[in-house]
Amino acid sequence: VGVCIAQLLRWPSAMAMAGTGLPLVAPPAALPPVALCVDPARFGAAILLTSACQDVEEQAESTEDFVGETKSAHLLVPGGEYRHESREMYRTHALHGADLVAEALQAAGVPPARIHHWDYTDGTPGDVSPAEEVKELLGRLPGHMPDALVYYAGPSTSQGLWALAWRDEEGALRRSLLTPEDILPEAGNPGSRLLVADAPHTAR
Repeated sequence: VGVCIAQLLRWPSAMAMAGTGLPLVAPPAALPPVALCVDPARFGAAILLTSACQDVEEQAESTEDFVGETKSAHLLVPGGEYRHESREMYRTHALHGADLVAEALQAAGVPPARIHHWDYTDGTPGDVSPAEEVKELLGRLPGHMPDALVYYAGPSTSQGLWALAWRDEEGALRRSLLTPEDILPEAGNPGSRLLVADAPHTAR
């Protein structure tokens, strides 16, 4: 199942009362929709993926727009084209999204120990593979808790690949493009996967 973060986290905060136009505020105890998708008794892990939001190619291959900002020829972000000058803002938004998802999961009854935020920030070793780490954790979920959620916030390609990119300890560009095949369970696996993304074209 694939959804966006707005669908996952949108509390039923207000709606128009029939015939009055007055707002009807939901009670504070109302849970976000993720509570309807997650059974804490079967839920094995949540993996929240963020990165330094670097371009997947060196900036020399990018183009300059009419206001003097450089934009990537390879990436999209929520709202449009990736611009190098806005990288820190993309990263801030991604980290905030991960925090919101973690809060929603805990409100739904998921213990914090089952929520893993993997942030591939600048300085992460170059031999790290997000795809392999995701597969490794999902592959060792206990049989009685086979369900999992994978969340990603950040740039993506026009084909909908999640584009994690960072610079290692020596400044070299490192990247990992994740596909649904990296996340979905193998045939016969009893677990379900909830894929949540703040990234354009993920539904493709």
